[in-house]
Amino acid sequence: MNKYDNLLRKIKSKKILLIIALSLVFVIGFTWAFFSNSYAFNNKFNVANYDVQIEEVFNGTWGVKQVSIVNKDETPVVLRVSYNEMWKLIQEDESIIFLSNRLKINDEYIDVVDKGWTEAWLKEFELGNDGWYYYKRVLTEAGSSNERVQILESIYLNDDVKTSPKFDDYLQAMYELDFNFEAVQATPKAIKSLWGDSVESVSIDKDNNVEWTLK
Repeated sequence: MNKYDNLLRKIKSKKILLIIALSLVFVIGFTWAFFSNSYAFNNKFNVANYDVQIEEVFNGTWGVKQVSIVNKDETPVVLRVSYNEMWKLIQEDESIIFLSNRLKINDEYIDVVDKGWTEAWLKEFELGNDGWYYYKRVLTEAGSSNERVQILESIYLNDDVKTSPKFDDYLQAMYELDFNFEAVQATPKAIKSLWGDSVESVSIDKDNNVEWTLK
């Protein structure tokens, strides 16, 4: 059994998938952050000489939740990110009810959780039709000025939820917010080879700006 088999056995319960295609760098990573009293999980991994990680500052309660993606290797990469959120209410018989991420209050739909996105997330990521957000900068080599990008600052329960008749359900439920990222070597050929189903074309200028044409 080789080292990759051992690695996959250790982490298969965390659903981390590793793909290496020829000489191209392709990394998929996940971070989970659970809010239910004091649950918090932060997952990191390395692949051969390529090292792209999610770093998180989170104490398991509402407030500060800083999520960054960092390139700790000498290989510049491009990045795409997605996220998922859910509320799970576990019943006495251990069945699970999924609560809505949005509620209608005073004839207006609101997010149950207010997420404090960074300026980088709001201005430097482009949403594709595939649900991924594509970063419009190269994540350059470790030690450079653009080796990391922070995407989230904080999470808070929306105050208006407290006026909802469903508020007690949310108090008993567990909130899950997870981020997924994929990183690939910063060359148009590598990007098209691996993300060609979603990317029509891509170019990278000398200042490490990435221009996406998404399908």
